[in-house]
Amino acid sequence: AFASLIARLAMLSMASYYLFNTSYFVSHLLWSDIKKQSHSILNIALPACLTQLATPISHFYITYEMAKFGSYYVAGWAVISRLIPVVFMMLFAMPGAIGPIISQNAGAEQFTRIKATLNESLNFIIKYVWGALGLVLCSVPVFFKIPGATAQTMGDRTESFVTNRRLLLS
Repeated sequence: AFASLIARLAMLSMASYYLFNTSYFVSHLLWSDIKKQSHSILNIALPACLTQLATPISHFYITYEMAKFGSYYVAGWAVISRLIPVVFMMLFAMPGAIGPIISQNAGAEQFTRIKATLNESLNFIIKYVWGALGLVLCSVPVFFKIPGATAQTMGDRTESFVTNRRLLLS
């Protein structure tokens, strides 16, 4: 770990040397310039920084409330909070994917393309959510024993999930 720290410090010092002294890629900042521009920068940067604090603060509060019910609930919440970004990654990525397309077409005043982009992305989101919900419903027998079901082992329950998934996809 110490060797890794030394290597990273060496890379930082080499990069800093070349950026500041050799290529003059980074200009030298003056305090007066920083004071002049800080108001404009903070008008944008402060709200952006505060929005990044919303998720950790909400997770802190939810964990605090879950702790009242015991460690099993906290462990369950930990698993769920790790799964949320994975499960909804397509929904979280959609605005970043279609934003430039909409902006470019808005600049070109191609409003029919904007409407088509929004409609197609909405169709994709609806299909993705319903498909994911179908897979979740098909996986219920894997994780829970259903009363009256003949499958007893985990292998039997997994086999029924694969069959259900194939029926969903056909």
